Amino acid sequence: MNPYALALVFSFLILLLIFIRLRNSRMNERYATWWIVIAVVLIICSVFPGSISWAARVAKITVPLNLVFFLAGVVVLLLSLQFSVDLSHAAERRRRLAEEIALLRSRVDQLEAGACTTPPGGDGVRDQAPDTGDPAVRDPRTDTDVPGAQPGED
Repeated sequence: MNPYALALVFSFLILLLIFIRLRNSRMNERYATWWIVIAVVLIICSVFPGSISWAARVAKITVPLNLVFFLAGVVVLLLSLQFSVDLSHAAERRRRLAEEIALLRSRVDQLEAGACTTPPGGDGVRDQAPDTGDPAVRDPRTDTDVPGAQPGED
């Protein structure tokens, strides 16, 4: 098989896989852009094989393959830079979320501790049962009176 035809098939395969990953939400559009550009450049170079030699002559590079390796290295460095930036942002976001979770847990613990000593909706003084005049014992989970319970019982 002609190497240019093989490169063309490979390029279309990459393009197809990228679109499938995008459709299934397995790839972020930001990263897919890089891969789509790479696939399109490979398709152009496969359809017009003289374009690599022409670009090497313009850049005054004697061996066209050296230009290909150089450009591949630049693309890998750019991808690595983008991944590093995204990883840094994700680490910062994870740290901030962990702090927020810790603060929320602390607040929930404070509220739960307050719920054990103060009935919900109460102001620290036990509510009076409406018809008997006896103090009511309230269940903090359901916010209802507990029938037959004596104040001070838990």
